[in-house]
Amino acid sequence: MSKQNELAQLADAVTVDGSNVGIGTSSPTSLLHLHGTYPKITLNDETGVDRAFSVGTNNETFTIRNETSSSDGLTISNANLVGIGTSSGTAPLEISNSSANSLRLHRAFATNSASSATIRFAGDDSAGNVTDYAEIRSYTENVANGSEAGALLFGTRSSGSVTERMRIDSSGRVTKPYHPYASASSSSVTSTNNIIPLNAYNVYNGGMNIDNTNQRFTVPIAGHYVIGYHHLSEVNGTDLIVRKNGSNINGLRTQAQVSSNGNFSAQGILALAANDYIDFRVHWGRTHGNASYNSMYVYLIG
Repeated sequence: MSKQNELAQLADAVTVDGSNVGIGTSSPTSLLHLHGTYPKITLNDETGVDRAFSVGTNNETFTIRNETSSSDGLTISNANLVGIGTSSGTAPLEISNSSANSLRLHRAFATNSASSATIRFAGDDSAGNVTDYAEIRSYTENVANGSEAGALLFGTRSSGSVTERMRIDSSGRVTKPYHPYASASSSSVTSTNNIIPLNAYNVYNGGMNIDNTNQRFTVPIAGHYVIGYHHLSEVNGTDLIVRKNGSNINGLRTQAQVSSNGNFSAQGILALAANDYIDFRVHWGRTHGNASYNSMYVYLIG
C-alpha cells in the first residue's frame, strides 16, 4: 500500500475537531474519543514477560482486561456495579477469586495494642447525614516479628458513637462480651410466702431493669441467663425458690439445713424471652436481714 493510501485511510479513521481527536467517530467529545464495537486501548509491556492489558468497553461494560490471560480484572456495568475478577457482579462491589484470600486490608503501621484495619457500616440518619452504625476492627496485641498476635473487635453505635461490644482475642477467647448483668442484695428479714426485697442493686452493660417496688429483675432480650442467689437463714429449713413471670422454677430451689445463720444457695440457667421477669420468693421459713450475705443475680450468657 502506498504512503498516499495509508495517509488517506488514516484521515478517514481519525477526526480532529479543535483539540479533540476521534477514532471511529467524526464528532469527538473529549481529548481522545474511541468509538466502535469494542473500543479499547491495549498496553503491551515487552520487558520480562510479554504481557498486555487493555482498557475499554464491551457490551455496555467498562473493562480492564488482562489480554495475556484472557481474563477481566475489573468491570463496571451500565448499572454501576463493580466486579473484581468477575464481569457479572450483582452488588455494588463483588469480588470473585479462586484463592482463599479474596480481600486484604492493610494499615501501614506497627504499634502494640492499637486498632489496625477497620470496616465500617454506614447508613443515613433522618436528616440525610451519612452515619456509621457498626464496625469490625482488627487489633494488634503483639507486633514483634515472629510473635505477632491480633484480635478482632466488634462495635455498634449508641449515644452518638460506635463503641466496642465484643472482642475475640488471639487465643480465640471472647474476652469482652457486652452482656446485660444485674445483681442485688437484701437487708430485709423475709418470711414465708413473701418476695425478697431488692434493697440495693447494680446494673452492668445496660438493658437489665431492676424494680425495687415489685422486687423484679426484667430482662431486655431473649436468651439464656444464669440466675442464682446466696442467702442466710434465720431458721432451720428455710426454703427459697426462683420464680419466672410469677411461676415457681423448682430446679432453682433449695433449703437451709441448719437452725440459724446458715448459708444456702442455688444457681441455674434459664431460657427467657424479652421482658420476662425474675423474682425470689421465700416458700417457707425466714431469711436473715444481713445484706452482706443475701445476694441475687441475673446474667445473660447467650
